[in-house]
Amino acid sequence: YSLSEAPTPDHYRHYRINHKAGSTSTSRYIHFPGIPWNLLSSLSSGADWEYTQPRQYSLSEAPAPDHYRITVKEDPAGSVSRYIHGGVLEGQVIPISPPFGCFTLSAIDRDAPLALISAGAGMTPMMSMLQTILARQADRKVQWLHATDQGREHMFRDFLIATAKENENFDRDVWYAHPDPLKDQKGVGKHYQHEGFVNLNDVREKLADPKMHYLLCGPHPFMESCCKQLKEWGVGLERIHYEHFGSSQAMAA
Repeated sequence: YSLSEAPTPDHYRHYRINHKAGSTSTSRYIHFPGIPWNLLSSLSSGADWEYTQPRQYSLSEAPAPDHYRITVKEDPAGSVSRYIHGGVLEGQVIPISPPFGCFTLSAIDRDAPLALISAGAGMTPMMSMLQTILARQADRKVQWLHATDQGREHMFRDFLIATAKENENFDRDVWYAHPDPLKDQKGVGKHYQHEGFVNLNDVREKLADPKMHYLLCGPHPFMESCCKQLKEWGVGLERIHYEHFGSSQAMAA
């Protein structure tokens, strides 16, 4: 909290959920009304929205004056995500804190091209950043790299496909680790471009701009692998930004 200059954890307010719907078969998004704290000027895309300590969920779209959205993937072993999927209802009132966090666009040069690199639910802060860029800097170069298991878990797929068609400065590459041989076969080249695990060398030419900044979010092994490849290319740590799921862990030097 102190690093992000947000209120302390005891500054909770009670909010009524005004919309809940499915993003994929394994994820749900929730809309809250706009927050009463005087944070609109300092709120940054990608900041976390805390449901209950120690559960933090990233904003998954650009901050709006009248609402904020989080998207939660259900984890069969996760009590909070299962509660959000099955127990939280529209109209229900729950305590939440203001958004906070340091994984934001504000820490990066405004003109730098970006590579948004995510796996699974690590896509959510990237969505918030992307939508902010599209609204405010449509001419900014953005390379979107995402890994997921298969099509049924591919969040915001149709929005991203449409964005790539409509904006020449936005390009996307998606990896399906285990594509469904029946349901995903027709999506090759459209829904996803690569099969298996992410290898940045597959798209190295798209990531070669010496001014590019790389933002990573996903499971620790995924980010370790991507960070290792970037450093092998000579990318300085000042251009690599990341946020972990769960408790924070330092990346290997």
